[in-house]
Parts: sequence; structure tokens; C-alpha cells
Amino acid sequence: MAVLTQLRSILRGLRRAPGFTAAAILCIALGIGANTAIFSAVRAVLLHPVATPDVDRVVAIRQDLLPIKLLDVELAPTEVLDLAERRELFQAVASYTGRGFVLEQGGTSTRFDGVRTLGDYFAMFRVRPYLGRLYTADDSRDGRHQVAVLTYGLWREQFGGDSSVVGRTVRLNDAAHEIVGVLPPDFKYPRQARILVPERMDSAYRERMRGRLNMTTFARLRDGVTLQQAQAGLQATMAAWRARGGAEDGGYGVAGNHRMYVTPFVAFDAGQLRPILLVLLGAVGLVLLIACANVASLQLVRATARTRELAVHAALGAERGRIARRLLGESALLAAAGGMLGVAIGWATTRLLVALAPAEQLALRELRLDGPVLLATALVTVTAALLSGTLPALRGARVDLRGMLQEGMRGGTGGIERHRALRGAVVGQVALSFVLLLASGVMLRSLSQLLAVDPGFRPARITTAAITLPFARYAKTDAAIRFYADLTERLRATPGVEAVSVTTALPLRDGSGNSSPFTILGRDTTGQGEPPHANIVAVDAHYFRTMGIPLLRGRTFEPQDDARPADGTMTFIIDEELARKYFPNEDPIGKRINQGPDGVIVGVVGSVRQAGLGAPQKASVYYNYRQGWWSNLTVVARTTLADEAAARTIRDAVRALDPQVPTYDVAAMPEVVSRSLGTRRFGVVVLGGFALVAVLLAVLGVYGVLSYVVAQRVRELGIRAALGADQLRVATLVLGQGARLVGAGLALGALGYVALGQSLQSLVFGVGPRDPVTLLIGGTLLAGAALLASWLPARRAARIDPATALRAD
Repeated sequence: MAVLTQLRSILRGLRRAPGFTAAAILCIALGIGANTAIFSAVRAVLLHPVATPDVDRVVAIRQDLLPIKLLDVELAPTEVLDLAERRELFQAVASYTGRGFVLEQGGTSTRFDGVRTLGDYFAMFRVRPYLGRLYTADDSRDGRHQVAVLTYGLWREQFGGDSSVVGRTVRLNDAAHEIVGVLPPDFKYPRQARILVPERMDSAYRERMRGRLNMTTFARLRDGVTLQQAQAGLQATMAAWRARGGAEDGGYGVAGNHRMYVTPFVAFDAGQLRPILLVLLGAVGLVLLIACANVASLQLVRATARTRELAVHAALGAERGRIARRLLGESALLAAAGGMLGVAIGWATTRLLVALAPAEQLALRELRLDGPVLLATALVTVTAALLSGTLPALRGARVDLRGMLQEGMRGGTGGIERHRALRGAVVGQVALSFVLLLASGVMLRSLSQLLAVDPGFRPARITTAAITLPFARYAKTDAAIRFYADLTERLRATPGVEAVSVTTALPLRDGSGNSSPFTILGRDTTGQGEPPHANIVAVDAHYFRTMGIPLLRGRTFEPQDDARPADGTMTFIIDEELARKYFPNEDPIGKRINQGPDGVIVGVVGSVRQAGLGAPQKASVYYNYRQGWWSNLTVVARTTLADEAAARTIRDAVRALDPQVPTYDVAAMPEVVSRSLGTRRFGVVVLGGFALVAVLLAVLGVYGVLSYVVAQRVRELGIRAALGADQLRVATLVLGQGARLVGAGLALGALGYVALGQSLQSLVFGVGPRDPVTLLIGGTLLAGAALLASWLPARRAARIDPATALRAD
């Protein structure tokens, strides 16, 4: 009963101060809302990325080919199969390689992303089927591999949720497959895959795939095996492979000098999103601290203004503990109300994160406020109550009866100098917001540097569309070449189309293409360091003109290059990076290289940022696509049409040639460039938003405290004015107090940022994490905003009427 009575008393007190109550609740709500939203993203990406028990026991297995600086690459299928035998280390080993599947149903063909898996894939993730069964490693054996498992989403979309789909035969890439099961709705890995089929595994497959480093590989550690033990076991395995000549290196000739290692699944899966989320998690922690400091300063101000009330309570026998509990109870109520509003703000912010999420970051597309996220929000709310309320409660409980009763009624004249806690709160808010402002500023500068990078081609007015030819109908090289030739000729004849070409690796979308070693015929490179290697990109004769890639030397492909000569010699075009790296002091035109087939170099073109604007430049060799068979090609068209019209033109041309051939990944090239920076842009926008909130809270803190100072010093300032102080001198007095606080905060924030800035190293490009330009601009902006907040109370102080102030006393 006493608790309810005290609660009603606290509520009455808060209702009597609606401005203070609303400001405190809003500050806490902003801090809690930001933390709720980011924790939902951290949970989805870093804590619970896939619905599998004991995800911490699942590891990714990768390797580095050290001599050629090819890092973090996939394994060869033979390596995967050998590692599956290491039962003392792993309960299960499995891998997948990405594939596109054309599903034929009801007379229409639709292309879906999918994977071919090797090993006990579902057993490793401990997945149970929603319908039917999930295939096992035994289904990879020749004759049993024509089975498929559908994701829950695809089953609902394409088959209407019909349970009789299990056992049905469908055509995937022109081959009959039996649907044996449907995955549960909460298992989505890899996230882009809609169809999963087992890889065909026989002796011919082993030999055909030897040396192909294309399998993304995972393993579930056996109980009791640590990461360090698994790592040591891998080294022993590689030593055994080398001893028997079975080590795989993709044909680079460095099998004796490459390293295989394990990485926790969560860290591998998050990729470049992991450091961004960790920075954002730290950022929302700082926002919460700023919000709590703001509320604490508001409560200190209010407690100081209530000195007479608190003194009366103490005089009537209230113990210090009871006063402290009352003040802490106010903080708890404010935090609870802020927590409830924070959940609403967190939900809205989560929806905003989903809208801002890059297309490739599928884990961010399904954020939700589930039980664990709400529990974390409750813990943050308790933390906010303690952080914002403990110091005001302790300070308010230290009641000086004599001093307060003598001076409390008149109000003090000492101003902010008497309140170290208030000064500390303001300085802390400015410092923390400065750290966030600098972090977002350096990431923004980094993004601008990336946007200024020359991609090596002209993306304007280019529209692209990927095409997959069904193997059964286009198995012969002539049939595939004829289709693409007819398609490009049809498009060139379309009004508004200026140039058309095809490629196997679209810049900034298809990564580095197919990296492969080569030898320079007539040159002994033994013992000369890094073996030559380059990306393979197949294109047609019109590709360089269509993309706007300059020809630097020699020529491009001509009609006589379309057919491979009887002696098997192909014609190659190399880029400037390859010429610089491997032919530094000679003309490469006419030189012969072997990259599988022999070929003669006929031209040198400008280098293209194939893997990304910020990725290291790698050498490339261009093949004439007519000298090989390619099922997947991307059409590239430079047009004067609007993007939608250009996309429709390509689709119509494909449909006119073969209605069963799907087009997908249709996009304007500027959009492809933009997507390549999507994750970085996401980090900049979200961090910038939190920095803006932090700066706003800090500025409000400066304004609130200085407004309190002016209110407390009305009598003093009135006396100064009566004695002849002009308005400028009075305003300067208040502005000086604000400037000292802001200056101390900026200095402390700069020191903190310099100490922490190195953690941004992996997120920036073209600028240092301690970029002086960012420090200068950020400091100027924050100082200007804070001094503007100081000017408003200063102007109010300068307009105090001396007579009114003295009468009020």
C-alpha cells in the first residue's frame, strides 16, 4: 500500500512538470529505440543467422594461396570429400556451389537461384523437412542424383502449398528431377537459394572437378573439438596431402605453400556486414549514454530547483534513503515509459533498416522484434534507469537543511560552476556525439572516394540482362552461339539501341570472373616469385565499344577470330594491368600465353574494376566467346531508351527467339554500380542517422543546462545590468560558459576518436580513419550547433530587466 501511495505521489510530481517529463521520456525512448533496432539486426546476422542447433559448432573451411596472394578462396570438391573422412575432427562436412535453375512448369520457364550440394549438407545443419525427406550424401551417387528439395517460400509461390508436390517430377535445366522434400520455413541457407540438388559424385566427377576451387565448405565440429584443434588437424591433413601429391591449388602450382583454416560460421556468413554492425552496435551504445546523460542533467537541474521541497521533506523526518528511493523511482517510471515508446521507435527504425538494406544482404530483409530482442530491450531499459537516475538520486539525498532553507528560497547565484555533475554531463554528451559524428564523417568521405573511382568503363545508358540457356536444347556450341548471335543482331536492329554485346562476367556484379593461372610461352618463370594468373572473361567483338572500355594497343576481336584455328591457337585480349605486371618493358602484342588453351595476344584494353570499386586491381584475359560454349551470358546494351523501355526491349527479343529462355538480373548499369556499394552505403546512412540523433541530444543538453543557469542567475544578472553591464557583456558571460563546456567536450571527443578510430580501418577507402579534414569539418559543425544552442539562453540573459529581476528577489 505504501508503494502505491508513493507511486501516485511520484506520478503527481511528474504531471506537474510536463515539459521535463516529456523531454526525459523522449530522450530515453530515442536511445532505447536505436538499441532495439540494431540489436534486432545483430541477432539476425551475428547471433542467430540460421535456424540450426549449436550454430557455434559450425565452421567455414577456407584457404589462402599465399604465393599468388589469392586469399579466402573456396575448396576443390576432392578436398571436401577427403575432409569428410576426418571423423575425429568433424561430425559432418558439406559444401555447395551456386547454380541457376530453369524450372519448366505449365508451359513457362522461370529461372531461380539454387545450389548443388556435396556431402551431408542437411545433416550438418541438422535440418528436419517440412514435407517429405531431405536427400543425403548417398543421393549424390550416379543414378540417384536427379532429386531436388524446395524452399518453403518457393513451394508456396510456385506450387500453391500443395503437399502432393512431394514425389512429383519437374524439369530443371531440361533434366527431370524428383521433388523429394520441402525445407521448413525458418531454414534459409544459403539465403538466395530456392532450389537445392545434390552434386553428381562419381569417379568421372572427381577427375573433372580436380583443381576447381569452387565449393563453399562447412563442417560441424565433433563434440569436444575446439577451433584450435580443428585448425591443427587441417594442417596435419594438408601435410599428408602434400606427401602423397594430393594437395589442390587450382592449378596455380603452389600446392606446397597454401594454408587452409577454419572460421566460425557466424563470422564467415556476416562478411563485410559484421564490422559495420559492430560499429553500429557501439554507436547506439553511445546514443544511449548520451540520452542517459541528458536525462541525468535534466534531473539534476530539477533536483536543484527542488532544493526547498527536498529540504522540507528532510525537515519533516524523511530519511536520505527514502528521498533517494523517491528520486530513483521517478527515474524508473521515466525509463519504463521511455522503454515502451522506445519499442515503437525501435519497430519503426527496424522497418527503416529493412527498407535501406542492400539487395544482397538478405538477412537484413527479415528483421523482427521477437522475444530475445524484447528481452534485450527490457535490460536496456533497466540500464537506462540506473544510468540516468543513480547520480541525481544520490545528489538529491544529500540534503543540507541549513543551507537549502536559507538559500533555496532565493535561488543560488553560483550557476553551473557549483555543479560538477552537470558540467560533466554536458561535456560527456558533446564528446560522445563528436565521436559518432567523426565516425560517420570518415565513412561518408570514404564512400565519396569510392564513388570517384574510375570503374574503367562508362556505365551511363547501359542496360544489362542475364540469360541461361537450357542445356538439353543448347548443348552444342553452334546452337548456343547462334542464339546469342541472333539475339544481338535483333537488338542492334531495334531503334534506340546503339551497341550490343555479351559477356560471362559483368563488372561489379559477377566478381572477378574465373581466375586462372597461365604461362608465358618462351619464358621461364621458375623461381621468379608469384606465378602469373588472371581472370578469364569471355566477350564478343563489340563488348569494349559497348562498355566504353578504351583500346590502348593492337586490335579487338575480328570475324576471323570467331572460329578456333585448326592448331587450337586462340586470340586473346589482355587488360592494362596484365600488360603492366607481366610485360613491363616490352610490347605484349604477338606474345603467346597458355591459359588452358594456347593463344596469341592481339590487343590491350583499359583495366576494369571487375570485383569492386575498392577491390585490388587484378589482371584479366578476354576470350572470344564464340571459341567456347557458355550457357550463362549477360547481354549488355547501350541505348538512348529509358531504363524500363530498354529492359523490355531485351526481354521481348529473347522471348521472340525462344519463349523458354528466361531473362533475369535485369538492371541498368548505374544501378549495378550503386548496388556494389550497397553495404557501405547502408553503414554510412544508418551511422549518420544515429550521429545526427546524438548531436541533437547533445545540443539539447547544452541548451537545457544553460537555460537552467540563466534561470538560476536572474538576480545576479539583473544586478550586473543595474550596475552598468551592457547586453553584449551579459550575453558573452553566458556564451563563455557554453563555449568552455563545448570546447572541453570537443577535445575529449577528439582524443576518444583518435584512440578508437583504428577500429574503422576495414570500413574506409581512400582516407585514413583519423582523417584531419573530417576532424576539422566535424568539429566546426558540432561547435557551431552547440554554440547556437548556447546563444539562445545568452540572448535571454541579455534581455533581463534589472527592475523585474530585483523585484522578483
